[in-house]
Amino acid sequence: STGFNEKYPVQHGDTLNLFLNNTLVSLADSNKMAFCPWVFFWQNPDEGKASYEPIIKAPSPLVMNADSIMLIEFGAHIGSPNLIFKSGESFPLGGTAPHIQAWGLNNYNQNTVFGNITMLIGQHSENRETDGNYCTYKIIHNNQVIDSGKLADFPNTYTQVGPETYTWELTNPNYKVHQKQGKAVLSSTFDLGNEDPNFPVFTSLRVFDNNNTIGNELIHHESANILFSTFDFVQDYMIIEEPASVKAYYNIDGEEGWNELLVTSHPSLYDPYIYGYFYSCDLTSVLAQFDNIGYINFKIDVIDDSGNICTQTWNPLAFVSHPLEVQPSVSLLTQSLTVSPNPVSGQCVIGFNLTETAQSELMVFDINGKLIENILSSKLDAGNHQINWSPSPSLTKGTYLIKLVTAKGIKTSKIFIQ
Repeated sequence: STGFNEKYPVQHGDTLNLFLNNTLVSLADSNKMAFCPWVFFWQNPDEGKASYEPIIKAPSPLVMNADSIMLIEFGAHIGSPNLIFKSGESFPLGGTAPHIQAWGLNNYNQNTVFGNITMLIGQHSENRETDGNYCTYKIIHNNQVIDSGKLADFPNTYTQVGPETYTWELTNPNYKVHQKQGKAVLSSTFDLGNEDPNFPVFTSLRVFDNNNTIGNELIHHESANILFSTFDFVQDYMIIEEPASVKAYYNIDGEEGWNELLVTSHPSLYDPYIYGYFYSCDLTSVLAQFDNIGYINFKIDVIDDSGNICTQTWNPLAFVSHPLEVQPSVSLLTQSLTVSPNPVSGQCVIGFNLTETAQSELMVFDINGKLIENILSSKLDAGNHQINWSPSPSLTKGTYLIKLVTAKGIKTSKIFIQ
């Protein structure tokens, strides 16, 4: 496809597996592919880091071989993956963080096909689940579980015939947040009677603390943000689209029900190769509710134009601690985000230093996370930046948040308007 081949050219006839437009394609056998289901897996390479990235994408019905699979491993630059050969190695699913999978489907003969890559991944998943908490799957039809079991025991190929609605559910209890055993659940409901039965997929999620550091330990009464990405694949046109609806929810561990969070879209961060569309949620008002330590659970609902739904929950996603319990760390994006003068009564200067060139958005929010103004949205070079800004005369006096958003992270600073 356009774009990816230009960045990573290969010759036809190579016996390698190559990712093209988010689908792993064997070039030598490309003429045999009738459909391209795909799978996403997330990993968190270091315990205590709340960053989940897709590391394996593979279609069915191609036969996969553990000795010759090419993986995408992500480097420092989002959207610029490094292609790495893995020969005879198990897939990098180590640590205690959840790995999640979602299958794209097509309407080929109205069949649901879950491909043989599941057994391959399942074997490695079983090897790493040393605590005995196995990943499990369910396939649900008409509110009845028609198949279930350990992910490691998932059949080589699963086919369900009929243009009806099904739900694929994967549960992973193999991660911890601040020593608490977690449970991540992916639930994807799709209608094979739709012209487009592919459900939307998640491609990344990161939690940033007040220092713009990725982590799952946050400090109460400080700011924090969640940055995640998703897209919907349209099989007929072989393109990705923005989902019709993206909603996020939270609850404080022990509470009943879910509370909706404001979701902010960041169209300038769009990545057509891997991540798709980016969104963020401000956790500042959530952290303000904590008087003691505790946990935050998080849920995302994504719906496409055909009504297919994908829901991901993390129970928990992050631990909220006392400031003295958290060690300082180095920002991934910028060492500071300053506003001078502060309090602001007229024009002020917003200063920051980018460690690398990045598509950036600078925005103003109220203390409840409502977007007030988008100051700039453009690609900025690495280095120091000084942005002049004057608040609108219609803004009431009080506390507001200045946010710098890139695909690498979010930096927040409080301002006081007089």
